[in-house]
Amino acid sequence: MKARRATGFTLVEMLVAITIMAVLGLIAWRGLEQLIAQRTRLDDITADTEQVVRTLSQFERDVAQRVPDALVVGRTLPGSALPFAVDVDVDTNGQPRIRVLRARAGGGTVNVLWSVEAGTLVRTASTANAAGADRVALLESVSGVGVRLLLTDGWIDARNLVRSASVLPERGAAVELSIDRGAAGRFVRVLAL
Repeated sequence: MKARRATGFTLVEMLVAITIMAVLGLIAWRGLEQLIAQRTRLDDITADTEQVVRTLSQFERDVAQRVPDALVVGRTLPGSALPFAVDVDVDTNGQPRIRVLRARAGGGTVNVLWSVEAGTLVRTASTANAAGADRVALLESVSGVGVRLLLTDGWIDARNLVRSASVLPERGAAVELSIDRGAAGRFVRVLAL
């Protein structure tokens, strides 16, 4: 009689197969872990970008809903490059502050102030008859804000218009708001006046 040879896998073959499966599982786990980390990072960047877009859209609404020049009382710079309802000055840190006199739904006006406070872009809205102001921190990690006007000769920094005795011969065609966020980048919105 012939001896039958055993069929199947040997213990060594099973250990090699299990080791290969363990290595492939480890590689797949690392890849999945990296994919999840990238997804989390992209979600954070997307949320931050959406916040910047909302902030710039709010600024656009404020400027678009400003009080018409004919209705602004008390500003007597007939040759100003800025609309009468928009003003730019500088805070103690050299950062521009933007003031907009905005028409309110249902009548009346709202004084809106855009400023940078401790690295945060803040929008403060107040009415003449309200007891307090509505302060909203719009954007964090702001290292600077810039405001420029488009004139016939080109762009001019709006801070140069602060308390200027000279009268500009023309009205600005556009205003540019730029928000510098350091490593996150610089974001710009240009609005026609």
